[in-house]
Amino acid sequence: AAMQEAIAFNPFVLDYITKKKTPHKLTAKYYNPQKVEGTILYYEASKSLWLTVFGVQKWLAKFV
Repeated sequence: AAMQEAIAFNPFVLDYITKKKTPHKLTAKYYNPQKVEGTILYYEASKSLWLTVFGVQKWLAKFV
């Protein structure tokens, strides 16, 4: 339930942490956690967790 809520809040995050999309250079002048720019900032700060924890990519695939 928590993951569904997180996806509803920012539907862009899942594509980045499952490697479906690659972050581009940020051009925004402000941070909005529900926009792509906020997603990229989150991904860059947490990607080591999402990409190295055993089994997390398989678990995330359930939500794609």
